[in-house]
Amino acid sequence: MKLHRKFQLMLMFSMGLFSIHPATAAMLFDGVDDYLSAKGKIPAGLESMTICVWIKGLHHNANLFRSEAFLLHFDCPYAFYLMASDGSNSGYLKWDTDVTCNQEWQHLAATWSNPVIGDGKMRLYINGKKQKKDLSFTGGKDKQLASLRSLLIGRKFNEGIQFHQGLLEDARFYARALSNSEILAIYAMSGSDQITNGLLWQFKLNESPPGTRADENQPALDSSANANHAIAHGDPIYRLSALNSENPPPSHAGSAAEIEDNEARKAKFANIAGNLKKIHAVNSLCKAKKEELTNWFKAHPHEEAKWSDRFGKLNKLYDMQAGNVYYRTEDILRQYLDLEAEAGLELLFENQ
Repeated sequence: MKLHRKFQLMLMFSMGLFSIHPATAAMLFDGVDDYLSAKGKIPAGLESMTICVWIKGLHHNANLFRSEAFLLHFDCPYAFYLMASDGSNSGYLKWDTDVTCNQEWQHLAATWSNPVIGDGKMRLYINGKKQKKDLSFTGGKDKQLASLRSLLIGRKFNEGIQFHQGLLEDARFYARALSNSEILAIYAMSGSDQITNGLLWQFKLNESPPGTRADENQPALDSSANANHAIAHGDPIYRLSALNSENPPPSHAGSAAEIEDNEARKAKFANIAGNLKKIHAVNSLCKAKKEELTNWFKAHPHEEAKWSDRFGKLNKLYDMQAGNVYYRTEDILRQYLDLEAEAGLELLFENQ
């Protein structure tokens, strides 16, 4: 039976496959070639720093931030790494827990100050809480980081630590080490705090409507006073940050005790059996649409040439995803439907 496209989408909403939630946008990176690059006037001789970001990533070792002075990875054994102005380095401070196993929203932060103005410790935070392990680093003979000329967000670091795949929101860099209470405040207020002292970069990644693709002509805006805007590479796309409505970033997490309770409730939600039904339904629809478009393009080779690059990239994403994660498969289904509409087709699951 051939369904009208509008009715088909209404059916998906009624099944709970597409979540509507009053949340801000976030930027979705495809894990293939999407990343941001930013340059700007950065003070030389940094003696302290903080980097932090909201992330909803896949179980996929990836790079989050890369610069001449520091690295922060979304990885199990590796996390935070610093380079000093004299060429020395800190080695890696590792995550206490495997952050890649959690496919929900997490707030990650890393701080450092040299032993002259601070205690010379590198620290990591997950959801506002400082992890137990830290690492001492003096900053070399000059007690300073290497000159910071640029910032790459989500770009591949090496063959083992690839492009970021998933959502990012409210990425920040400070030229000072934030306190424990400041890190907790950023997590608890989810971006509505007023912690701006020392802020050099802030990419909220929510300035465009969901569905907008960022590119070289559509920069990710720097919300700090420095206007160090970032150029988009590949085609990262703005999405609602709460694609899974059971786990949006908190609008106000409250006290440390409330935060722990909130985390326990989110873990419970993650085990709700109803999610399995959603995952199965989305996977089935996505697979059907992929097969339908494949067969149509084979039958119309003159049209296939026009859309082959975009369709091939989508198919690569589908194969990488293998239907294991609900929000990612949902986005691929959306993109298949967008391509179908732009190509002027009305296949609409005719095989179903």
